Amino acid sequence: PTRCPRPRSTTAARQEVTLSGFRVAIELLSLDQIEQKPLAQLYAYWLAKRGGRFAPARADIDPLDLKFILPQLLVFDVLEGGRDFRARVAGTGTFALHSADITGDLLSTLKPKEFADAIMGQYRAIIAHRQPTYSRTEYWEGDYEVEAYHALRLPLSSNGQDIDMILVGEDYGASPYKLFEKMGKASS
Repeated sequence: PTRCPRPRSTTAARQEVTLSGFRVAIELLSLDQIEQKPLAQLYAYWLAKRGGRFAPARADIDPLDLKFILPQLLVFDVLEGGRDFRARVAGTGTFALHSADITGDLLSTLKPKEFADAIMGQYRAIIAHRQPTYSRTEYWEGDYEVEAYHALRLPLSSNGQDIDMILVGEDYGASPYKLFEKMGKASS
């Protein structure tokens, strides 16, 4: 199939990093734009569990309710107010993207470092604004977008004041293997 250039977004909520011969762009999207059914279901679940609070607690989340997205689910502990983040849970569907099971790993130690730094910036913004985020991460070779995935990042708060965990749902699309290959090459 012939690839056609896709216009790159120029929104202020876009960050680009270059990794091993390709570019990665992370663009924040409106929560009203969630098109992936599992991510939309996860967001609706989070909203229901949140109730009148700014965020639900981890204790409010029942993994059995999330079977529809469990393999693509991650939970990160917020360390020292956002200095770093530790992967408490990493669903088996995320292993290929990261080339390993990242359970127990610090986000700051993930590779490639430029990508980890960009994600840490997003997590810190969630803490600062006390709001969930929805993003599209695009992989570009020259002027051609070759792969993309979507992520929904949701704050959790055990005390109703501070964000102590971030619940992440990811959707890699119908054919994620090229995406996994790209990240694997960038991680080595």
